[in-house]
Amino acid sequence: MPMTLFLLLCTLRFATINADESTLTMSKYYCSNCRTFAPNSIYQANLKRVLHDLVSNASSDCNEGFFFTSSQAVDGSFMCRGDVSKRECANASKTQASK
Repeated sequence: MPMTLFLLLCTLRFATINADESTLTMSKYYCSNCRTFAPNSIYQANLKRVLHDLVSNASSDCNEGFFFTSSQAVDGSFMCRGDVSKRECANASKTQASK
């Protein structure tokens, strides 16, 4: 009986989660070395290339909500939640890449 009650409460808990949250926010941000870099440097060119690839592939039909790219010392990836459309994912990726 206690196990049945526990399972019922868990089911009800998940049933009450509001899935209508339309505001997308980046849930993780990681920067191991957040120092600035020189304008027109190789690093800046690589960073722009990675951000361009991420944004371009966010709306591609070839990915399943995840994409990884790398350009020398710059890595980038995104992963979209399953309840987010490809259009919303692409828009969120584009918005974050422009910051």
